Amino acid sequence: MLAPGDQHVPVGHRKITFDDVAAGTVDAQCARRAQAIIRGWLARKGFCLQSQKPLNKPGTVGPGCFLPIGDVDLFKVDIEWLVGGEYKRLPDDDTFRDVLAKVGNPNMTRASFGKLKGWKQKRYLDILAEVHEVQYTFPHQDVHSAQTGEALPWKNCVGVERSSVGSEGVLFVEFPQKEAVVVKAPSRVASEMLGTIICKKLGIRCPQMRLVKRSSDEGQEIFEALVVADRGRPPAERTVSAMLNKRPAFLVIEYLRAYELADLGVKGPLEGWGARVLNLPEGLSEHGRCVLSDLGSLIAFDVLVNNYDRLPCIWMNQGNPGNVMFDVAEDSVISIDNMMTCIQSNSSDPIGIKLYSEYMARARSTCEAVACRPDEEHPDFKRVRELLHKGCLEGHGWPGLEIDIGPEGTAVVQDGFLQTVQSLVYGTDGTQGGISRAWLEEQTQALFEIIADHLPTTPGEGRAGKPESSYGFECINLDFMADIIAIYSQALEKAKPDIQIIITPPCTEDKQHPSELPATLLMSEGGDGGRGGDDVCISSTSAGQDKIVASQEQAAQFIEMLRLACQQRKAREDAVARCNQQLRQNLHRMRQRASVSMAQTETFPLEQLLTDEKDKWPLQVLEDPANRERWLSDSDFLKIFGMDRGSFGKLQLWKRQSLKKEKSLF
Repeated sequence: MLAPGDQHVPVGHRKITFDDVAAGTVDAQCARRAQAIIRGWLARKGFCLQSQKPLNKPGTVGPGCFLPIGDVDLFKVDIEWLVGGEYKRLPDDDTFRDVLAKVGNPNMTRASFGKLKGWKQKRYLDILAEVHEVQYTFPHQDVHSAQTGEALPWKNCVGVERSSVGSEGVLFVEFPQKEAVVVKAPSRVASEMLGTIICKKLGIRCPQMRLVKRSSDEGQEIFEALVVADRGRPPAERTVSAMLNKRPAFLVIEYLRAYELADLGVKGPLEGWGARVLNLPEGLSEHGRCVLSDLGSLIAFDVLVNNYDRLPCIWMNQGNPGNVMFDVAEDSVISIDNMMTCIQSNSSDPIGIKLYSEYMARARSTCEAVACRPDEEHPDFKRVRELLHKGCLEGHGWPGLEIDIGPEGTAVVQDGFLQTVQSLVYGTDGTQGGISRAWLEEQTQALFEIIADHLPTTPGEGRAGKPESSYGFECINLDFMADIIAIYSQALEKAKPDIQIIITPPCTEDKQHPSELPATLLMSEGGDGGRGGDDVCISSTSAGQDKIVASQEQAAQFIEMLRLACQQRKAREDAVARCNQQLRQNLHRMRQRASVSMAQTETFPLEQLLTDEKDKWPLQVLEDPANRERWLSDSDFLKIFGMDRGSFGKLQLWKRQSLKKEKSLF
């Protein structure tokens, strides 16, 4: 490094030393020139020499020191480092390693730090010097939900905190006035959003949710605001950027104060819940019946989209009480994580066809049995009763409610299932159609248009040999849902030949017992205990075990189908736009011709044109009596209509005719 007396800088034909500059023996122009040369030389050598004052005091290590740091300062145990706004000594390697671990590198030693380039060292020193005075904690007990459908003040975000549960997690965002929303960026955003749209269509209560495109103005504002708010946390705890980055869209979700079914007996008190919510063991209250009926509604939706990770029924698993939530104020059921995992199959996949048919057979048998005998406890729905009573210790470690809802409670669950099936087939009011394949396709296309820019154009592998993300479209199968809707409709037809909305008395037709049908076990092989991109469907009763996973090729085919459908719709819209443009041009020409034809050189008195005695009309008027205003003089025309001929000609045809009728000229 340059030191006084032993280095010089050539300025023109002179050699100026540091002592010359300090002693004032050179003029100001030469001194400034020498300083510029020194700064350029330091920059080429990789040193960071800032024009402002150093941020740290002399003799310490911090953002304002010369970089890269030399071994003399780096290995000096009594030198102070700027850490969190305070100067601290790092006397040994363990202390040094612990401090650097807070900026995201737990294995950094003094030797490895010394090998970094100057700009990398500066990055670590800048983060290390940041002051973290307050650890933000989201105030769950004090906030209320903001209006998710309106423009939100993202730039005024008070704080953000990531949830500690879930395989992907959500972000709790606080705004001024104690308003809050939830932001989520799931890997299967299309699947979860479409599932929520279907829930809303069926009248199932779930948080309000809207999709925001990442590249939109609001999407960029969300990302930037939440990343900035996250910087108030220690570097090792900053997760917002990694969570939101490279996602095509975000879900802005209504914040609800709620608790999970899985919390009861584990995180929350179990005593008194059954009596307060269900009125058991005294006897089911009206509110308790509503709660159990809502659970049945969830099953109807889950069967439609193969959302196996919630309540056990036709799936051979124990259920997941973490995906059933209750409103804190009303103890009413809220549906969350409405993920779709439709089974995919095609003619070239015999295993997929087999499992597809097994699922449909099981769904048909259960639905028809419940529709025909709604008051009889069905074995598949009894498993919901067992979950509530005994829990699922092996799967999720939940001990259950220790309350038996009995056959009566199971019948209420079945009734809620059938009510939602009716809404799905006939509509929520029973007079209009419910969910159709065309409606599902329309909703899917709308989601596709938002995410299309991020989808792969051809099937292939992404980085590190992993399949390219399809953002949940690989879990959507319109044919699968259409077949389930057909099964629902046929079950209602079978139980109610007259297609009444209110279920008729149980029929006496024989049914195949569920145990005689092949059972279907759906599970995830993901590493976090939640569903991931490697969901599998396994048949548990066939010889051995057959399984299928969501095929990347099938996902690509489905995406290509959506892309083609959107192109066709755009072509139709373009054709309609061209027709409208042509009609507007034709109308403009007609108005111009009408305006020209109205400019007649020959005029007739107003009294002659208004008379009802047609024999007094001139020959020209008799040939075209509906347009007698043409033969008015300009003064009479202005007097009658209050406007000139040009303004009159620009009016729409119906307006012109109305005015002429009013003035007895039509």
